Amino acid sequence: MSWFKEWFNDPDYLILYQHRDETEAEELIQLLEKQGYLKPKSEVLDLACGNGRHSFQLALRNHSVTGLDLSDTLLHIAESTSKKNSIPVKFVRGDMRSFNFPAQFDVILNLFTSFGYFETDEENVKVISNVFSSLKQGGFFVLDYLNSEYLLDNIEPETVSEINELIIIQRRKILKNRVIKDIQIKKNGYQKNYREEVTLYSKADITAFFQTAGFTIVDLFGNYNGESFKSSSPRLILIGKK
Repeated sequence: MSWFKEWFNDPDYLILYQHRDETEAEELIQLLEKQGYLKPKSEVLDLACGNGRHSFQLALRNHSVTGLDLSDTLLHIAESTSKKNSIPVKFVRGDMRSFNFPAQFDVILNLFTSFGYFETDEENVKVISNVFSSLKQGGFFVLDYLNSEYLLDNIEPETVSEINELIIIQRRKILKNRVIKDIQIKKNGYQKNYREEVTLYSKADITAFFQTAGFTIVDLFGNYNGESFKSSSPRLILIGKK
């Protein structure tokens, strides 16, 4: 089984990343609206939407939102939250490598380093190609990805934390141009082991992928506050226009 199918279907995933809250989601959406990439009542696809953190923020701003993800667990949580709070989002189960909504969306978002999961460049590039075909002419693709230069300078080989009585050990390394994180979760004598893997693409790599798919690069940010990208930026937020 692929690492992402196992890990994203486990409830411990949301415990580990609970610090990724609505405030951070709101910052990025406000930035996109301020810059004119999210116009009022846009048709938006939240690609790899997870439990709907960004989807709900978008819907509350009166955008028409579809969230696509592969994880049954995360989609179930998202759908339950949608019904409980009467927030209208259409959630769809699908694989980034094979989805297609011909010219349906004004904006497609792929956030929180939800790119580079797959082992081959061809599979990862297919995601961008699918995005291009699913956007209306003049639509925007927003990719929020890691900055490889920053990561190489700041990677922490090991961290230990305690969340909700869980001891979480995370060990990180770079092997064959893949960022690998081995996660060990311990509680009351039991232990679970998981892995995350993301291809370490550079800014030049991502830019080339966008251009090959047909996008024109229109903006580049280094964080959620909208600061210009530089080698020391923590994020690579790239915006392409169809």
